[in-house]
Amino acid sequence: MTDRPTRIKYIDQRFVNRLYRLHGEELSKNKYDFKKGGQYFEYLTKVESHLRRIKHTIETLGLIRVLIAEKHPLSKVTSTSTISKGEFLRYNIENYFLRISTYKDQIFQLIDCVLELNIKKGIGFQGRLEKKAKDDSIDFVKVIIDNLNTLFANVKPVRDKIAHQGYFHDSDIGLIETGYDIVESEPDRKDLTRDDMDNILSVFISKNIIEMRRIEDDLGDNLFSILDILFVDFERKIEEKRNKNAP
Repeated sequence: MTDRPTRIKYIDQRFVNRLYRLHGEELSKNKYDFKKGGQYFEYLTKVESHLRRIKHTIETLGLIRVLIAEKHPLSKVTSTSTISKGEFLRYNIENYFLRISTYKDQIFQLIDCVLELNIKKGIGFQGRLEKKAKDDSIDFVKVIIDNLNTLFANVKPVRDKIAHQGYFHDSDIGLIETGYDIVESEPDRKDLTRDDMDNILSVFISKNIIEMRRIEDDLGDNLFSILDILFVDFERKIEEKRNKNAP
């Protein structure tokens, strides 16, 4: 993994900080009353909602990674679960890769919300977003999409295979599942012991949590870069809404 510059805190990112501060002020003032807050409050609330969903997605990926890490043989976390270690790993890895694609969809929804493009939701949303951006000469949307495609180039094949075949095939997981089954059914075997399987499991988990953390860092960097791109338009929109709210 390449070294990254020190990452600023989420709340310190300028788009996030500005949104949270303004939205917090309006929440305190209007007590969730959209009619009282007008278009300005409604706009801030919609943008905050979309951004919160994206943040939740990245945090959920981190939670899945932690759950997998807790199965490391060196972990002090104990569990009495009846789910086998192989089944547990497969479920969480499949869940991880399926959830990743949610991030792209949520980014597209955020762009639509911030810019108020009012694109019809549903299947084909990305295509309609690209067409609208092209027609309206919003050039940075293509830049964002190209960056997302690059980011997901290695993730997409795994995600698609899980989504369409309902199964993540990995020789290491298969080995772990089979090995633990053998150890459980034949505890007196000498050529394959629980220690052997724990060693295999520890290598597998270490390899995967490093890769997962890299993916999460990449998503975080990508989100911040997109928010930086959207910041100018966000400022323009909130000024427009303020002026409409003015008596």
